[in-house]
Amino acid sequence: MKRIFAFVLLSLFSAQLFAWSGMGHDVVVEIAKRHLTPKAKEGIARYMPYDITRDSRWMDKHRSDPELLYMYHFHEQCINLETLEYDPNAQVEKGDIMRGLFLAEYNLSHREHLSDSVVVLNIRMLLHFMGDLHCPVHIGVPGIWFPKPPYREDMGKWYWKGTAYKSFHKLIDRAPGLLNPDLTAVQLAEKLDKKIPRSRSRKWTRGDFVDWTNDAARSGFRIYDYFPPLWEIPDSPEPKYIPDDFLDNTEAILNEALLKAGYRLAHVLNNCFR
Repeated sequence: MKRIFAFVLLSLFSAQLFAWSGMGHDVVVEIAKRHLTPKAKEGIARYMPYDITRDSRWMDKHRSDPELLYMYHFHEQCINLETLEYDPNAQVEKGDIMRGLFLAEYNLSHREHLSDSVVVLNIRMLLHFMGDLHCPVHIGVPGIWFPKPPYREDMGKWYWKGTAYKSFHKLIDRAPGLLNPDLTAVQLAEKLDKKIPRSRSRKWTRGDFVDWTNDAARSGFRIYDYFPPLWEIPDSPEPKYIPDDFLDNTEAILNEALLKAGYRLAHVLNNCFR
C-alpha cells in the first residue's frame, strides 16, 4: 500500500510531462508503418494523405486545447503496483490510456458513422496513446487524481553523465534520442525491427489493450533493477545522481517497449481498416 501511495504522490507532476520524446513517439509509428497491410495504408491515406509519423505527437501538442481537455488524463495508465496489472478503479471518472485506446478502436471500426475530421482525431489517438501505454514512466496511478497534499515535487535536479534533468521522467522521455544520437527515427525503427522473428511479433500482438498494459508494466518496471524506484528516493532539494551506465543497462528494455508499441499499433490499425 505504501508503494501505491508513494507512486501517487510522485505522479502528480509527472502527469504534466510527456511520454517519450519526439524521437520515441516517431519510432513507434515508424515501426508500425512497416507492418501495415496495403488495405490499412490505403484506408488511412484516405483521411490522412501525408506521412502519419508527423502526427505521432499531435495529442501532446493539443492536450490542453479546450475542446480536448476531456482527454487530458488519457496519457496516463492505471495499474495496481502490487500486482502490476491494470486497475480500472483507480479513478474511472477521469479516464486513462485504456479509455482512449478502446474509444479510438471502437470509433475507427465504425467510422462510416463519423465525419472525416473525427476519424483523423481517432487515428491520432491510436498513434500517440499506444506509445504512452508502453512508456515505463507513464505506468502507474496518476497522482493528479489524488485529492490531498503533500505532493511529490521533484525538487532537486536529476543528473546523468553530468547533465541536469528536471526529473527522472524527462531522462526516460529522451532516452531513445540519447542512446541513438546519430540515427533518425526511420533508421532506428529499421535497426530495431530488423531482428524480430515473426513468432515473437505474433506473440506480442495477442490479447487486447488490458493484456498489453499488464505486459508493459511487467516489462517496463525492469528499469528499476538498475536504479531505485522513485518512490524510495526522498523528494528533497538535493541533486540525485543516476548511474552513468543506467541507459546502457536499460536500453534493451526501452527498445523492446518501442517495438511492442509499434507492432501493437500496426495490429490495431490493420484490424480497424481491414
